[in-house]
Amino acid sequence: MAGKLEKIKLKLEISPFSEMGRQTERWCLDNRTLKKALTPFKFEDKAEIDTNRWELKDIEDGLRAIARYDLKVFDVAVIDARKTIDKAKPRDAAGAIAKAEKDIITLHAKLEKQILKKLSRALDEVSGAADDGKALADGKAALTKIADLDLEIVFKDIALQASEAVMGVVVKEKKLKKEATARVRKAGGDDDDMYDVTYKKGSDRAFFDCAKKLDGLSKEIRDVSKEAEAATKFLGKIGKKIKGDKKASPETNAFGKQIVDAQPVFDRYAGAVSEFRERIAAIVTEIKKAKMQPVQAELVARALTKQPAGMKAAKEVSNTAKSLAKSFKTLEKELG
Repeated sequence: MAGKLEKIKLKLEISPFSEMGRQTERWCLDNRTLKKALTPFKFEDKAEIDTNRWELKDIEDGLRAIARYDLKVFDVAVIDARKTIDKAKPRDAAGAIAKAEKDIITLHAKLEKQILKKLSRALDEVSGAADDGKALADGKAALTKIADLDLEIVFKDIALQASEAVMGVVVKEKKLKKEATARVRKAGGDDDDMYDVTYKKGSDRAFFDCAKKLDGLSKEIRDVSKEAEAATKFLGKIGKKIKGDKKASPETNAFGKQIVDAQPVFDRYAGAVSEFRERIAAIVTEIKKAKMQPVQAELVARALTKQPAGMKAAKEVSNTAKSLAKSFKTLEKELG
C-alpha cells in the first residue's frame, strides 16, 4: 500500500578517506597541500519520499554505500602515489611529491563530480510515490485481452472442422464405392474391377480437397492462437518488469511475481496449440502421399474430435487469468 509522501531535505558529507586505512589517511593529512584540498564530498538535495517504503536513515545509508566504489578507487590511487614517492631517488623526491599531490587532487575533483551525480540519480530512483500506474494499466490490458479470447476454439470448433473434413473423405469413399459397384455390375464385370478410373479420380479428388481444407485450418489455428500468444507473452513481460521494479509498491511487486509464476500455464497452452498444428500437418502429409486408407481416415476423424490435453490447457489459462484478475482488483483497492 502506498504511504504518505513526505518532503525531505537531505544533507550528506562523505569523507574522501572513508575507505582508507589509518596510515594512508594520516599520510594525506600530514601533507599540508592535500589536507587543504581533500575536502569532504557534500551532497544536498530535496525529495518527496513514500514513507511506507523508505526511511531517511535507509536512504542515507544507501547513498553512502553507492559512493564506496569511487572512494576505494581513490584509496588505491593514493597508495600507488605513495609507492611512487618511496621509490624515487632523493634528488627526485620533491618532484615526485609535487606530481603526486597534483594527481591526487585532480582525481579527488573528478570523483567528487562522479559521486554527486550517482547520488542524485539514486535519490531520483526512490523519490515520489510508488510507480504503479503504468504497470497496472498494462497488466489490466493484457488480462482483458485474454479474457476476451475464446481459448478453446482451437480444440473445439477447429478440431471439429478438421474431423468433419477427414470424415468427409470416408463418406465420399463409401459413395464412390457404391457407384463403382453399380457401374461394374451393370456392365457385367467383376467386383475386382470396381476400382475403375472414375472411382480413382473421385477418390483422389476427395483426399486432395481434404488436404486443402486441413491446410487452411492449420493456418486458421496459427492466426487464432496468435492473439492469445501475444497477450500471454505481453503479460509475462509485464510480470517480469513489475516483479523487480524498485519504484513499484511491494504489493505490485507481489502481483508481478504471481504473473511470472503463472507463465508455465501459458506455455503449456502454447505447446498444446503447436502440437495440434503439427498433428494436422502430419495428417496432411499422409493424405498427400496417398498413404491413408479410408478405414484409417475414419479413425483419424474420430480422434480429432477429442482434444483433452488442449482443452485442459485452455481451461487452465482461463482459470489462471480469472485468478490474476481477482488479484488485480484486490491490488487496485489496496493502492487506492
